[in-house]
Amino acid sequence: NAVIKSGTKTVANTGVFNSPPFGDGGLSIKSSVNLFTTNENAEGWDYIFIDEEKTGQKDTISIFIAKEKIEIKSVIKTEPEIKDTIKKETPVQPKFIDIIVDTVKKETVKEPAKAVMVNTDCKNMASDKDFIALRKKMAAEESDDDMVTAARKVFKTKCFTSEQVKNLCVLFLKEDGKYKFLDAAYPFVYDTDNFKQLGSLLTEEYYLNRFKAMIKN
Repeated sequence: NAVIKSGTKTVANTGVFNSPPFGDGGLSIKSSVNLFTTNENAEGWDYIFIDEEKTGQKDTISIFIAKEKIEIKSVIKTEPEIKDTIKKETPVQPKFIDIIVDTVKKETVKEPAKAVMVNTDCKNMASDKDFIALRKKMAAEESDDDMVTAARKVFKTKCFTSEQVKNLCVLFLKEDGKYKFLDAAYPFVYDTDNFKQLGSLLTEEYYLNRFKAMIKN
């Protein structure tokens, strides 16, 4: 399923793909439409295009295309049992020799598992369907602030993983919108330890410093 956002007009397109549709032999795009960024995840591909008219006016086109899920069944081959036909000779025990066997068992010391910080306030986790539904809602909005507002409504009832938040953040083209979205999502992220890695989505020092201050509090 593909959702296409263009200015004030949203177009829904239906299609299932096993490989990126905008590669060789893919969709033909007019010269005024340029690919801005792409992102691939377990569910499909996100494409962001910039449409520039001759007048200089620019428009953003956001497309999500879902992957076809293919069930792969594993086949386990059973090897025929091979009987050992070689006769084993009984070893001759040495005479007049006392053999002392160490029967003390050595205990293996296990290293303590590394503690992983999680958000204990998360009681209801978002499923893959919840994630896709929210992404479609956000892609249909007209501005960055509207996308953040749509996300906040869902965050009130469900928690998301850092990976899901990262894949939603690619819908924002401006640093300001990315930071606002990450700020809104942080209290509702389950794996808080991994959230700090999302700072790589920000490039401007001002917003990056604000992000670092946010995760320290």
